[in-house]
Amino acid sequence: MAPMFLVSDENMVKAAVKNRIIGTFPTLNYRKTANLDAVLGNLNQFLKNTENPGTYGVNLITQKSNPYYKTHLKICVENKVPLYITSLGNPKEVIEKAHSYGAKVFCDVTNLKHAKKVVGLGADGLIAVGQGAGGHAGPEPLQILIPMLKQNFPDIPVIAGGGISTGNALHSVLILGAAGASVGTSFIATEEAPVSADYKNA
Repeated sequence: MAPMFLVSDENMVKAAVKNRIIGTFPTLNYRKTANLDAVLGNLNQFLKNTENPGTYGVNLITQKSNPYYKTHLKICVENKVPLYITSLGNPKEVIEKAHSYGAKVFCDVTNLKHAKKVVGLGADGLIAVGQGAGGHAGPEPLQILIPMLKQNFPDIPVIAGGGISTGNALHSVLILGAAGASVGTSFIATEEAPVSADYKNA
């Protein structure tokens, strides 16, 4: 379950974990540090008490435009978040701190140039952000981006992101070589999503 700004919350992530997938949320959905700390503590407890769980992760905007980045990273490391998704900036610090306790870091990439940079820094996986992705979509269709990344990094998992909302769409990216898919919009229609009925119906 992809991280969605002002949508993904604790209840959505718990439902994802319970259903054995990876639920993620942007740390920027919790501007107050105490709230973020509490949510991470609750998720760690939920993970511990759930039989055959999936896992959870956070999305960190590592660009300088995010004034909460340093504080949020510190709280995430203190809570030993199991998975990080980095977007927009340099993920070096996140990778180093996450690896210090065994967490994984997947980096959003829209092209080969940035993929090479983050792999060189030690990224554990790549999220291929193609055309149709929410947020910071890339210019390439997934039919081009996924094979290009797999050809250059055959041993690194590539997760497809952008316009995936059906079983057929998931199947198509797996055939292209993706290890999985990052799906956002479909989860807006779930019971747990804290948005209006009009938004869900749309």
